Amino acid sequence: MSAPRHYRQRNNKGEDRVNGRETLVQQSMSWFSQNREDRLMNPYVQVMRSAEPQAQYYRQNREDERPMKPYHLDDFPIRMDGTEFLVATRFLVTVHHVNRFNMIFVRVKWRTQQELAMCAVLRSRSPDSDIRLAAQECCSNLEQFVNAGATNRHPVSRLSAKFLNDHHILIMDKRSDSFPDAIYWCSLCDYHMNNVQHVRRHFEMHQHFQEEQRLNERKELLKRLPGMSPNQLIAINS
Repeated sequence: MSAPRHYRQRNNKGEDRVNGRETLVQQSMSWFSQNREDRLMNPYVQVMRSAEPQAQYYRQNREDERPMKPYHLDDFPIRMDGTEFLVATRFLVTVHHVNRFNMIFVRVKWRTQQELAMCAVLRSRSPDSDIRLAAQECCSNLEQFVNAGATNRHPVSRLSAKFLNDHHILIMDKRSDSFPDAIYWCSLCDYHMNNVQHVRRHFEMHQHFQEEQRLNERKELLKRLPGMSPNQLIAINS
């Protein structure tokens, strides 16, 4: 069986960390990791919290623009097809079941500035109450991020921790010197990620789930191996 696959990442000094034979370079998924000085001068950061949409619309694609009914966090429809719903007049909430990874992906964007988004991931078949809590957490994290000036690390999605831990993704409470924007680390692939969107990108672009399957197969094989006899243990320890 092949060893776990690792990926090459470029740190904040422009240096490549090389692990194994892979030559992939991590692409930062954080829109805010570029032009920080320009963002500090951007007035939208100061007025975003009070900005309200003048019209309630949503757009599924460029040809589709229809009036949208505003909802609250406790009553917006929960569909798993990626449909956007306007919530609390300023958030666009999307829920999507990703069959490939057996997960529920929740995304919340600002209505007036859709580059700003926070996401969460849940186990498949999570109840509606958990999905609403995840959407609420995303809204809170998005407001926190904007009020901080959009220059810090993304807030951690604590409600995503169960799903992420199941798949070897750990929360980085301590900031990394080499990857200062990273908040998650894949212990299986030795890969750093800046937000939940970045985690999903890692799942899609790399061989994470294939490596996970190999690891599970090795564990199952070890379980099936017969135990050592007393004579074998004595021979090993002698």
